Amino acid sequence: MALYRIALITFLSSLSYYSASIISQSSTPAFTASMVRAAAEPATDPTWQSGTVDYLEIPANVGGDSSPIRSLAFTPDSQFLVSGGVDKTIKIWNVETRSLVQTLRPSPAQEVVTVALSSDGQTLASGSIDGTVRLWNWKTGKLLHTLSGHSSIVTSVAFSPNGQTLASGSGDKMIYLWKVGDGSLDQTIATQQFIQTLAFSPTDNMLASAGVGMSVDLWDWTTGNLVRSLGRYKSVIYAIAFSPDGRSLVFSPDACSPDSDYCKNLPATDKNTLRLWNLQGRQIGKTFTGHTDYIDDVALSPSGQTLLSGSLDKTVKVWNVSTGAIVPGTAIQEYLKDNRRILAIAYRPDGKAFALGSGDGSIKIFISKE
Repeated sequence: MALYRIALITFLSSLSYYSASIISQSSTPAFTASMVRAAAEPATDPTWQSGTVDYLEIPANVGGDSSPIRSLAFTPDSQFLVSGGVDKTIKIWNVETRSLVQTLRPSPAQEVVTVALSSDGQTLASGSIDGTVRLWNWKTGKLLHTLSGHSSIVTSVAFSPNGQTLASGSGDKMIYLWKVGDGSLDQTIATQQFIQTLAFSPTDNMLASAGVGMSVDLWDWTTGNLVRSLGRYKSVIYAIAFSPDGRSLVFSPDACSPDSDYCKNLPATDKNTLRLWNLQGRQIGKTFTGHTDYIDDVALSPSGQTLLSGSLDKTVKVWNVSTGAIVPGTAIQEYLKDNRRILAIAYRPDGKAFALGSGDGSIKIFISKE
């Protein structure tokens, strides 16, 4: 495999687990109040069956580079898509025309690991491999604030539901909480693990973090206190996402380069299985089994009824959350014949479309006609 993750090399190279790697991290988008209300109303997600899907692709060379896409985020109005990647730029795309409308370039040039948009769609956050976080007005391209403090790669950024606080997680095992308005540091949370991913609960003060420490931790982000840890696992927790009602948390154990002894020794069910934790019952509610290799990213639909997962096995699977079963007959794999790994997944806020970021630098967009 030509594409490896760089984020974990800092933490694990001393153990000789890695020779090279590249991270692909998609931050969990903030849920707006309207999205939470919509989740409570009866709704049916698209089935993504053949004949019910429009497929759009932004080829790798449109943006001037074919470097891997690490992170994706839709604007709340669903008209634009933000991508961040190895080419050291952040690109803004018009979804309907597939045209590039804005390119943001961090200075000094650094690979962009993660991007996120505030719930009002006004502010864009990005995290880079040099440990910096940046806040942008993506419409004008103006850099609003450069947030410094992390001493290692920033792997995840996420906005609080009200958009006033930004959380950043890093390989330095720290979570920083920033005031979006002036870019000042509000508080810090010291963890026991290399942070890979963060997610705010859409309904309360909970912030979830996970990573190389192989645990999922829940924090009260208003106080910085640890509420509880959801057990320890045999592999790194790479992707997490809250359900829209805040009652469940889905996470994927993933970790590392498949040629490392560490990964080879993991049970297959730890590497390839998604888990849904019932936060109210404090127990794992369902497992989602079907991938044959490491899971790179996950995304829950705004309704919470459908789960998407992308894997090193070069497939994207659509899951029925209530049953834990793969939705049969979806058209997605028909369009993934280029045999490329999917690194990032983002749902459009209305749940009627989603985007996939590929290892070859292309972006694939699926729009339901149902």
